[in-house]
Amino acid sequence: MKFITLTDATQETRTYTININNIACIETIVNGLGYVSTRIHSKEFEYGRLFVKETEDEILQMIEGTEKL
Repeated sequence: MKFITLTDATQETRTYTININNIACIETIVNGLGYVSTRIHSKEFEYGRLFVKETEDEILQMIEGTEKL
């Protein structure tokens, strides 16, 4: 199993350690005001998604790093 640690979007002192095999979808949205929000979707999460501070590109780079290990 390979894990990454992500930061909660609303409370930066909270982090999530996520098994990368449980990620079903990474969704980054930019609203009309330029605010960026990222959601990680999985049936393993409460409510089916997590809101994280990292962008999709940052998460994919983390996953690629764990794949090389």
